[in-house]
Amino acid sequence: MTTYPVPTAPTGVDAVAWAKAVHKVRGYCGWHIAPTVTETVTMDGTGGPVQFIPTLHVIDLKTVTDDGAQVADPEWSRSGMIRKHGCWTRKLRGVVAEVEHGYEDWPDDLLDVIEEIAGDVRQGRVSQVTSRSHQVSFDLNIDNEARFSVLDRYRLPFLQ
Repeated sequence: MTTYPVPTAPTGVDAVAWAKAVHKVRGYCGWHIAPTVTETVTMDGTGGPVQFIPTLHVIDLKTVTDDGAQVADPEWSRSGMIRKHGCWTRKLRGVVAEVEHGYEDWPDDLLDVIEEIAGDVRQGRVSQVTSRSHQVSFDLNIDNEARFSVLDRYRLPFLQ
């Protein structure tokens, strides 16, 4: 499992609560978001014409294999879709991609939400975070809908 760096907590924000908030946001969104990294990801094959990489910000697709065979000149999108001639394998863990992805810096709107969540963590208002295996629950307040609208822009579509 890859460990990604946590951005530095803003002045006046508890570093432990900040790190927990970053972890909760990454868990809810389903990917690391920032910084830009090059890594190898293994995915279950879709069996269809499009394969999805667990990211929303691809910089470069270095290599991709389908059931062990190198895919020559795949078409890919910044949002994490890969297309090739024919269909992808249906094999579990059958697609492997080396991909450079993630934002260089955390988007400002997400940093604002992380800071709010860190405050909630510190005050005990965040009980959990869920995205299949993660759940975010806040005490009710007017800002929750706005937070989730920001978080959902960075959440992998197959988790929504």
